[in-house]
Amino acid sequence: NMEMQFTNELNQELLDVINTPPFTAEQLAEMDESARAVVEEQAAFARQHPVIAIYRLAVPGSLTACGGKVTKASSTGKVTLENGTEAAFALEQDEVTYADGSTAKIATSAGQQFCNGNRGFALVGSMLDNGDKIISTPQGSCYLVARKDVPMAVDFLAVTGA
Repeated sequence: NMEMQFTNELNQELLDVINTPPFTAEQLAEMDESARAVVEEQAAFARQHPVIAIYRLAVPGSLTACGGKVTKASSTGKVTLENGTEAAFALEQDEVTYADGSTAKIATSAGQQFCNGNRGFALVGSMLDNGDKIISTPQGSCYLVARKDVPMAVDFLAVTGA
């Protein structure tokens, strides 16, 4: 009973979803000029800085390169998985458990820019304190995007030495 897993792979289908304009032509026509200007500005920004990567948020059931599984997720935010169950998002310092019963803690995250309390959200790509890395997650709907020439926060996926 393997749950479906999602990686940070950026395919055309996902790019199309990300790049779909948020408003229809009709909706734009009904907006006042200042609102329309903001939408145009955002669209221009998106064209100038195309999405180059995504980082999915980790939840319990996320897998690591060395066969571990995220078992503890202490955020207040939740997402509904493909199978209909709800899952909380994992945070920095949450736990990964291995088949032999050993555990590790999530060491890197999205950082202070994307956090719950004072701990960043764990991502596919987060490193663990034992050198392992989260490689996939059972949730496919929540992710952060990286855009060309737009730097991520300085503590994004960085070991901060808490």
